Amino acid sequence: MKSLRNMNGKAFFMGSSPAILKKIEDKIKREYPEIQSEFYSPAFKDEFNDEDNAAMISAVNSFKPNILFIGMTCPKQEKWAVKHKEVLDTGLIICIGNVFDWFAGTQKSISPIWFKLRMGWLVRIFLRPEIFKRNIGNQMKFFIDVILLFLRLKKIKNI
Repeated sequence: MKSLRNMNGKAFFMGSSPAILKKIEDKIKREYPEIQSEFYSPAFKDEFNDEDNAAMISAVNSFKPNILFIGMTCPKQEKWAVKHKEVLDTGLIICIGNVFDWFAGTQKSISPIWFKLRMGWLVRIFLRPEIFKRNIGNQMKFFIDVILLFLRLKKIKNI
């Protein structure tokens, strides 16, 4: 936000609920008055129809933000951003999901040590069990891979 503040930039926040977006708006006005901001809360759906997508794209493009923050759950937000990035009039798209709640102050943030250890996701499983249910397939694959690596039954591939 510092770089955006220094350039008197524009940030668009899309996703979450109107109540969360209002808290973010109030915080930005208070802490970052130099930043212009706009907000859009799409209906909560598993998939958006053409009308929904057109409304979201129109809201973003009419504001022309430097940064578009999307918080609509993973992987929906990433899929939406990739599908529509070519028609969005924005400099940068960042999918941040639960960060909206942390920034708004409606949920306690995870300790930075967990992010440094690349284990923030593990803490979130215990704080929000619905995440575990939503991602159990990926999580089980991870744990199986860790066990196989530990038992030396699998090797790490070079990236």
